[in-house]
Amino acid sequence: MPNLDMNFDIVGTLNIDRGEEISRAVRELPGVNKVQIDYYDNKVMVGYSPGLINVQMIKEVIESKGVDVSDKGDD
Repeated sequence: MPNLDMNFDIVGTLNIDRGEEISRAVRELPGVNKVQIDYYDNKVMVGYSPGLINVQMIKEVIESKGVDVSDKGDD
């Protein structure tokens, strides 16, 4: 199954410490192969294998780090 990329829009502003926390936590998930933090647009970009993990699981890990993910239709 091909890898997919998903952008998670963060509500509010991401600081570097929080972004690094999110990046570490998401990278530890099975099936995640890429994590990029866009501080300018407040996005977490994740590359993943959908057979191993789903969007909701990634979103929950991001939110467990104290930020809200927008529900504007990405998932």
